[in-house]
Amino acid sequence: NSIQHKSCMHTLSGHTSKAEHAVMQRLALLFRNAHAIAKAGRPFSDMEWMCALDEKKGLDVGASYRTDKKCCEFIHCIAEEQRLGLQAQIQSNNFFSVMIDGTTDSSVSDAEIIYIRYTGTLLLIFNYLTGFMQYIGRV
Repeated sequence: NSIQHKSCMHTLSGHTSKAEHAVMQRLALLFRNAHAIAKAGRPFSDMEWMCALDEKKGLDVGASYRTDKKCCEFIHCIAEEQRLGLQAQIQSNNFFSVMIDGTTDSSVSDAEIIYIRYTGTLLLIFNYLTGFMQYIGRV
């Protein structure tokens, strides 16, 4: 969980009714599942069984937004938030570097990795690794 996410959840929880708070808790679980799916490189269809598992653990996930299409939307929202945060960090600094590398595996599918390094306040160095991104549908 990012600091921005925690801040947003805290702000919203202070100004919501119990029903709205329950919806926010469900969405937090769904976003957490989608994040885990993205980090592990799992198929979006895993969202359904992960939500069923959460229910077995006694968590209230709700009946909505449990499909692979919604998982994809959650992941896109997470990625956009991460991209905007990284963009703001890089734009507020004077120095950064980007390294990009690619590989082709035995099935002739390409994967790319992007590594970004930048300075922060007091010249602390931050590293950001995007992970491997596989190209789908390459001609």
